Amino acid sequence: SRDRVALGAELADGSRLHGQNTISHPPPPPSLKTWPTGEVPFSQHNLVDKEGEVPLRSPIRRVFYLANDGDYTAAADQDRPEVRHCAHPAVLQRLREAEAIVFGMGSLWTSICPCLIVSGVAEAIADDSAAASVVGEGAAGATGAAMTVGAAGRPKILMLNGSHDRETRGMDAVDVVHAIVDSLNQGRKDGRRLPPSAYVNVLLVPRGSDFAVDEAALRQMGIERIVDVASERDAKGRVVYGAHAGVDALRMCASGR
Repeated sequence: SRDRVALGAELADGSRLHGQNTISHPPPPPSLKTWPTGEVPFSQHNLVDKEGEVPLRSPIRRVFYLANDGDYTAAADQDRPEVRHCAHPAVLQRLREAEAIVFGMGSLWTSICPCLIVSGVAEAIADDSAAASVVGEGAAGATGAAMTVGAAGRPKILMLNGSHDRETRGMDAVDVVHAIVDSLNQGRKDGRRLPPSAYVNVLLVPRGSDFAVDEAALRQMGIERIVDVASERDAKGRVVYGAHAGVDALRMCASGR
């Protein structure tokens, strides 16, 4: 859609937040609002403090989209009904034919999960038949080694973040997998709830990540491959994937090696 879309979040305590900035970043503290009326150099509605972190009053349970009626005020958001968006057919086709699926790094609840609740995405990621056909056709005429889609399906790789943020404070690796899986199942048209292994079967973990990793619990969920990746610290001291190590690990797992 080229229209404005609004994101909402339901918290574990049953309360709701409306708007991406409200979910991911705290509203600007009153001390920042010091300009006289008429002299603000930009809209305060668009002012976002991405460095501050006001803790959420309760963990996020799910995210959803709100109907677009042209009224973009906060008051209107409170009464706006939920809507479901459908993915473009071309996107779904690419997802079905991809030799590997990668859930990249980023804001879990406001960047990654909103893409996963779109109708059609879950089915396309879970369906390995088209990918197996494409890989088979490629291997038939190839002279080098080719990737194969085994019984466990094509690689579906989750790249765990190295540090917590407002959206994920207190979560561990198992919680992140559940968030991904629940979001995908939420968007299914048939209402089915597939197991985690249908969507994620490989986990990349930057060494020293803030997210605790319970390997036994993850393997019980069907994630058989957990890869420890060399890490480094960014300018703010946060754990990130080592530039070359991250690329090498992703390439290795995506190729099925």
